Amino acid sequence: MISNTLFTLISPFLLLAACSQAGQNRSADSLVRDTIMIQDIDGNTYTRVRIGKQVWLRENLMVSRYRNGDSISYVSDGEGWAETSGPAYCCYENDTGLAAVYGHLYNWYAVDDPRGLCPAGWRIPSDSDWTELSMYLGGPNMAGAKMKEEGFSHWRDFGVSSSNASGFTGLPAGHRDETGNFERLGTYCFFWSADDYTGDACQKGQSCAFECSLQGETSYFLQDWGFKKRGMSVRCIQE
Repeated sequence: MISNTLFTLISPFLLLAACSQAGQNRSADSLVRDTIMIQDIDGNTYTRVRIGKQVWLRENLMVSRYRNGDSISYVSDGEGWAETSGPAYCCYENDTGLAAVYGHLYNWYAVDDPRGLCPAGWRIPSDSDWTELSMYLGGPNMAGAKMKEEGFSHWRDFGVSSSNASGFTGLPAGHRDETGNFERLGTYCFFWSADDYTGDACQKGQSCAFECSLQGETSYFLQDWGFKKRGMSVRCIQE
């Protein structure tokens, strides 16, 4: 039986960057990576990175059960996805090979479930958590380039370079829209926030929540809102 709180210490923290000069925008000046492996209830392992005062998982979540062992509903067909009003997840194009690289896509109902999607000791980031990360990396105009995986092994080449200076290693996992269609693999990644969005921009009859994204065409980090039925990636932040 897999424990919900498996944390295996392999080596101490490795400090990879020192404080930047005074007056300059900080990027990864407190960046710390380590080889501690965080394990979810399914046995999937993740590494972590400290960026400023926050500690993030460096990989997208790919768990299929909540912390208490309950299964999350897997919905493969588009019509079923569009009609689902409860927690659900999927693989992009139902391809488990892609899921092994990019993680799973979850609707917001799975993200918000009190049984807990993230490993014990971790949680879904709030919109303010994402804002703190963005501002630490120099603001939304430049944070994206510091959060995206360097090179074009996964990202489509739009001529926009990325440094991954933060160690966040964002991958272009795409998303699944509210009608069940898969879109934007290789060009975008979308991450859920833990927070509801109730502003006027949310279309009548829809339920919305805050989300954020990285785009291949720009260096931006965009915070926005999305329909809760959409399937997006999940990154966990340490409590």
